Amino acid sequence: MQKNKNISKKKKLKKHIVTHSLHRKISGFSKVSPKRKGKCKQCGECCKLGIICPFLTYDSNGKAKCMIYKIRPSWCKKYPRVPNEFDTKDVCGYWFEEKEIKKK
Repeated sequence: MQKNKNISKKKKLKKHIVTHSLHRKISGFSKVSPKRKGKCKQCGECCKLGIICPFLTYDSNGKAKCMIYKIRPSWCKKYPRVPNEFDTKDVCGYWFEEKEIKKK
């Protein structure tokens, strides 16, 4: 019985990773909310969403570094794009304004 339970957990984890990865790839084509403010603190937490990015490294000061930074995918450049996909808000240097921004 325990073996079947572990297989079920593995299937659920694999489905979550595939779904999350697909969502990130699709969201890379969408625009970043104008309410997003701040800048990257190089914590590396966004590089661990779903699966740990194979291009994630850390320097001697513990700052996250991307080995393919200049050619990184658009979903990496745009994270967090909108508040409802902001899974790392506790550590990230970005935030979203609460109030509506009016265009001139």
